[in-house]
Amino acid sequence: MNGKPLDESEGPPNLNICDGKACHRRIPKSKCLMAEEASKLFHIETSELNSESKTVSIIKEKKKESQNYNETGTLGCGHERESAYYCAKDMVVQIGTCITLSQSGWYYEHCSSQEAKSLLKRESVGTFLIRDSSDSKYLYSLSVKTSRGTTSVRIIYNKGQFQLDSDERISAKMPKFDSAVRLVDFYARLTDMGKSYVCRWLERSGRKDLPIVLQKPKRNCVVDLKHLCRLSINRSLPKTLSRTKVLSNMDKLPLPTRMKGYLKEYPYIH
Repeated sequence: MNGKPLDESEGPPNLNICDGKACHRRIPKSKCLMAEEASKLFHIETSELNSESKTVSIIKEKKKESQNYNETGTLGCGHERESAYYCAKDMVVQIGTCITLSQSGWYYEHCSSQEAKSLLKRESVGTFLIRDSSDSKYLYSLSVKTSRGTTSVRIIYNKGQFQLDSDERISAKMPKFDSAVRLVDFYARLTDMGKSYVCRWLERSGRKDLPIVLQKPKRNCVVDLKHLCRLSINRSLPKTLSRTKVLSNMDKLPLPTRMKGYLKEYPYIH
């Protein structure tokens, strides 16, 4: 990196990715390095990423509708049914993600990589934000302050799921989420649990790498007291990567049902 912060606007950053080994292949973006033991953590609760929720129920209803259309001749083939299904799923997931991002207080809708670099320049290591990607093929980018400067990594969206951009060799192993905020929450929880070493940024030279540390969001608004209290409660719960356990721990709190529902609307630590 030669001491320069990584940035989308400066061409290919000096990062690459590998599965626990040095890699010398040039790639156009910052990537996530997943250590060997990461896959164990990533797959512990794989089934929970697709848990039955209101969103999933809506998606299933849309899929059923698309099948009914095919029976009546409106849709002509399996490919069209699949397209209709994912179109409906995209709508539900994107609306939900936009709502959650607006609640977070650290989504910068119209922010370039240079502006993100400037915003994070004087912040402590581990400060992060989500912004619109400068690349029209992607929806969002995650900008993070590291000990060597600010880097940005694209967030891939495909068929209702988000994941960090990564080398094609381990792309299938990367955890996928139904929300960009949930993706950030996963890596933030790894940091909070002292396991940031599991995922690493790696220079394409293969000589240097850094743990992915997400410690503090760079907020762009004043967060209301109610939301701050929710975040404080969420952080006080037993540390876990399991969404099921997080929600279960919320159910055990000596709080009114309505308040528990409010916590579950945003079960993240930042």
